[in-house]
Amino acid sequence: MEITTMLAMAALAAVPAQAGEAEQPLRAAVTACVDMGPQILLGRQAEAIAGSMFAQAGVDLKWRPSWGPCPADAIRIAFTINTPAHYFPGALAFSQPYEGVHIRIFLDRVTQTVESRKVPCLLAHVMVHEITHMLQGVSRHSLSGVMKPRWDQGDYSQMAWKPLPFTKGDILLIQLGIKARASRGP
Repeated sequence: MEITTMLAMAALAAVPAQAGEAEQPLRAAVTACVDMGPQILLGRQAEAIAGSMFAQAGVDLKWRPSWGPCPADAIRIAFTINTPAHYFPGALAFSQPYEGVHIRIFLDRVTQTVESRKVPCLLAHVMVHEITHMLQGVSRHSLSGVMKPRWDQGDYSQMAWKPLPFTKGDILLIQLGIKARASRGP
């Protein structure tokens, strides 16, 4: 088990539950403002998949276009379609979890990684992976699932029929991160 996960579990264990109250996972709404541009249909399909993935972690993901009103505490996602080869080589996206706001997805690389029918599934996983970094507030990865540092062909195949899961440690850190974000405010 990773040190970060162990520390998070210890922190959560230190928080006493209300007397007689069963522990329920935190249900929280998170807004993501998306600059989708001409790939709007592809993005809508990916957003639906990503939303259902986050629901498993107790997160209600609200999607908004970046050209409309975007709350101050929202996560902002931008896309690059002509990513230079030397810019984060091999990466499909990057986020700034310590800053807590900005994600950039290299849409050209996402569309080149898998066959066209699998692109919405891969894009959803990339979105979920990067939003998870933002919610957790740390740059960490898991040994398996959606938070692996690099996916392989087996992962890409699984994504097409069933989303990669969060680990228990991922969900715990998401929950703790959401609480921390709420306490900081926008």
